Amino acid sequence: MKTPLPDACPTGIMRVRNAVAPLDSFLRSVSRRLEFRRDESGNIVVAVRDLTTGEIIRQSP
Repeated sequence: MKTPLPDACPTGIMRVRNAVAPLDSFLRSVSRRLEFRRDESGNIVVAVRDLTTGEIIRQSP
């Protein structure tokens, strides 16, 4: 039986959203957006995107 990933827990997701909200608000004020996603191998990818052009400014990893 597989153990669920910690961020699969609704409580964990809400904690992350609450922690990221102030940063996201600041980035939007300077026309940027913070994005989180999983790549094909399951790694979490974080990107900062320009809201005007849609260009990815920075991405990790």
